[in-house]
Amino acid sequence: MLTSKGEGSSLRKAAETLQIDLRRTQRHCQELRRKNSQLTRVTRQRDRCNVGPCEADEEGDAAMHNMVRLEMERLLHEKAKLAAENSRLMRENASLQEILELEVLSPQRVGDECSWDMDDPETLYDGDDDDDETEANLSSTLPPTLPSAV
Repeated sequence: MLTSKGEGSSLRKAAETLQIDLRRTQRHCQELRRKNSQLTRVTRQRDRCNVGPCEADEEGDAAMHNMVRLEMERLLHEKAKLAAENSRLMRENASLQEILELEVLSPQRVGDECSWDMDDPETLYDGDDDDDETEANLSSTLPPTLPSAV
């Protein structure tokens, strides 16, 4: 016995879904039966004709060629879709690998290059007094400036 309307409606929806699936499966089954009977007919006609060509064989060949052509078109379409998806996935994989490399290398670079705390003003100064000496070395390597003519 059902205990609530919710269970009843969910069972009703499940039954409707099953009926839809059943109808779809029945249509598919009919299509497969039709193809099977067509292939059986073509095979029997070939067996009757044995070696030489006959009128029935030409009709069967046309049907067989049509089925093979349709199947090849379907397979080529599927192959194109798979190739496009493969290309997209390869690009996605490459970008993810690049992101991963950046994520792996970024903390190492930050750790190697930065040894100060941005919140502590004392650590922002590197304590290197060679700046004055560097400026003196640079000024000695520059050519002397000419006095400007007034």
